[in-house]
Amino acid sequence: MKVIIQNLTTRRYLSADGRWVRAAEDAKDFYSLIPAYHFARQNTEGRFTVVLYCPDDNYCTNIIEGEGEGVATSGTAALDSSAKMKITVVCDPKPTVPFVSLTPANFTATHAWQSRLGDVCLN
Repeated sequence: MKVIIQNLTTRRYLSADGRWVRAAEDAKDFYSLIPAYHFARQNTEGRFTVVLYCPDDNYCTNIIEGEGEGVATSGTAALDSSAKMKITVVCDPKPTVPFVSLTPANFTATHAWQSRLGDVCLN
């Protein structure tokens, strides 16, 4: 499974050398969703989506959409930037199964339940 970035306007994928390519198998693998999202947001222009791609089945599914804020030149993206993320463990008050949530480093809680993000339950 690969984590790749797709331009929603051109339907092309970001390659390791910063060019947009037609084939998903030629796209750069970011290995993780949140770093891929942050990279695309900071280093591309226009609408994009982070895609999970399975080369064995030639299957793609969109996971996160966003809008790039960076300035791309000559149809390339700067691949030397890295994204920040934090890993939090979230527990339900009625314990079922604790799960790990990846959230952007600049995440701000907007609901009461979100303020509990970061609490760790050890059952």
